[in-house]
Amino acid sequence: MMIPARSSGKHIVRRKQLPAPTSGEQLSLFTVLKRNVGKDLSTVSFPVTFNEPLSLLQHMAEDLEYHSLLSEAAAESDPIKRLTYVAAFVVSGYACTKLRASRKPFNPMLGETFEDIRTNFIAEKVSHHPPIMACHAEGDGWEFWGTSGAKNKFWGKSLEIVPLGTTYLKIGNETYSWQKPSSFMRNLIAGEKYLEHVGHLTIHTTTPHLSCTLEFKAGGFWGARDEVVGQIISPSHPSVQLRGRWHQSFSELLDESGSHLHVLWRASEFPENAPEYYGFTSYAITLNEITSDLDGTLPPTDSRLRPEQRALEEGRVDDAEEGKAQSEALQRQRRKEREDRDEEWTPRWFRRVEGKGELGYEWEYKGEYWDAREKSEWGNIEPLW
Repeated sequence: MMIPARSSGKHIVRRKQLPAPTSGEQLSLFTVLKRNVGKDLSTVSFPVTFNEPLSLLQHMAEDLEYHSLLSEAAAESDPIKRLTYVAAFVVSGYACTKLRASRKPFNPMLGETFEDIRTNFIAEKVSHHPPIMACHAEGDGWEFWGTSGAKNKFWGKSLEIVPLGTTYLKIGNETYSWQKPSSFMRNLIAGEKYLEHVGHLTIHTTTPHLSCTLEFKAGGFWGARDEVVGQIISPSHPSVQLRGRWHQSFSELLDESGSHLHVLWRASEFPENAPEYYGFTSYAITLNEITSDLDGTLPPTDSRLRPEQRALEEGRVDDAEEGKAQSEALQRQRRKEREDRDEEWTPRWFRRVEGKGELGYEWEYKGEYWDAREKSEWGNIEPLW
């Protein structure tokens, strides 16, 4: 499967740093959560200082930072070796969260979109209640898509984020699928906050009796809090043992002692000043950038055009707070106008398919975005901000 390049052909030099460091005095997250015990946190309006200058749609694109692993998987003819690279890819998607416990991405507006031409990635917020996003990406030999939401549980000293939805990957005739385990924001009351991903993840395949199980281990008093272990099970092959740390590397064990490893993936170094710049990786720094090849080509719904997000990125906190309030007010107004017209919202780039996935439905890509972009035919798109 050869995927046409979306690039304009220009040589693009991407930025190495955000325009301004982390901005604004952050209030106590514990205080806000305590005031909203029992509430759906997706309906709670947080001050803009709780945000980082990316949307949840852009954060979804971070799962594909190490998409080169998918090319390596596609090049493998052996299904077990291919699955080792798929497992490494799944683990690699967590590396970007290592320094991201303090703030949260912006909740996208209904109908908001985000594209990344490096992976032919397109995402759209397709539902507001419950908040659901859908995405699709593709490369040489692989296709990736998924439906994503989350629910939250407040446990007093920690906040549990329970992912909803299923992620899919297709390589050749093989389709893989998985659901993510819970993530916990720890030390809400005192101490340095950190994220911990805990639970089991099974990568299902369409090859009979072939699967991969991963365990994201909870940290103990002595144990590391970022360890991942796993195995690939096949009736025709001895089980393959896997081990690593989700922010650092992931390997196949070549002997029982674990002293000989085949390193499948190793994380890139964080920028030296990452803690002062929202804990972003070098990849995340580029996601809200409007490069010369994108200027004038993006649809008006793209996350990079959201005023309050741009203001926060540039350190203009008061403007960001004002813009956030305005965007939320406009969204409420659009919803009321649709209700007055007895009109249901219809996503532009994805369609709902019943009877599939963890949620009982999935949002599948229609396949029309890149054609519209090439022709600059966005049609009658309702302004979001």
